[in-house]
Amino acid sequence: MDRSIHAVQAMNLQVRAGAEAKEETQMGIHEVGRSLSNLAETIKDFAGTAQSISSITETIQSITDQTDLLALNASIQAVGAGEAGRGFAVVANEIKKLARESTDASEQVVQLVESVGRDTQKAVGEAQRSEESTQQLSNELARSLSQTFDGIGEAVAEVTEKMNSVVLATDEQNQAMGKNAMAVESIAAISRVLRDQADHLTDTMGDFILNGKS
Repeated sequence: MDRSIHAVQAMNLQVRAGAEAKEETQMGIHEVGRSLSNLAETIKDFAGTAQSISSITETIQSITDQTDLLALNASIQAVGAGEAGRGFAVVANEIKKLARESTDASEQVVQLVESVGRDTQKAVGEAQRSEESTQQLSNELARSLSQTFDGIGEAVAEVTEKMNSVVLATDEQNQAMGKNAMAVESIAAISRVLRDQADHLTDTMGDFILNGKS
C-alpha cells in the first residue's frame, strides 16, 4: 500500500514537472515568433534602404544623361571651332565616355536593387508565414499539452482519491479486526470461566451424590 501511495505521489510530481515544461516550451516558441517578427521588420528596413539606393541611382542617371548631352554639345562646338577646338573635342569625348560608363554602372545598380527588392519581398513573405506558422503551432501545442496534462492530472486525482479511500477502508478494517480479536479473546476468557465453573459444579454434584449414598 505504501508503495502504491509513493507511486501516486511520484506521478503527481511528474505531472507538475510536465506542466512546467509545457510553459517553458510555449515561452520558447513565443520567443521564436518574436525573433521572426523582428527579422521581418529588419528585412523591411533593408527593403527601404534598397529603395533609397534606387532613388539615388535615378538621380545619378539623370545627371549622367545631362552630362552626356553637354558632352555632345561640346563636341559640336569643338567641330565648329576647327583646329582650335580639337583638344576640347578630346575632353568632350572622354566626358561622353565617362557618361556612358556611368549609365552602364547605374543600370547595373538598378538591376541589383530590383533583384534585392524581389528577394527582400520574398524573405519578408517567408518570415511572415513562418511567424504565423510558429504562432499557430504554439497555440496548437499549448492546447494539446494543456488537454493532455489536464487529463493526466484528473486521472491522478481520481487515483489518489481511490487510494485514500482504500487506505481509509483498510484502517477501518484493521480497527474492526482489532475489535473482533478483542471480542474473541473475551469470549475465550468467558468460555474458560464457564468451563471452570462447570467442572467445579460437576465435582460438587459428584461429592453430593457420594455423600447421599453414605
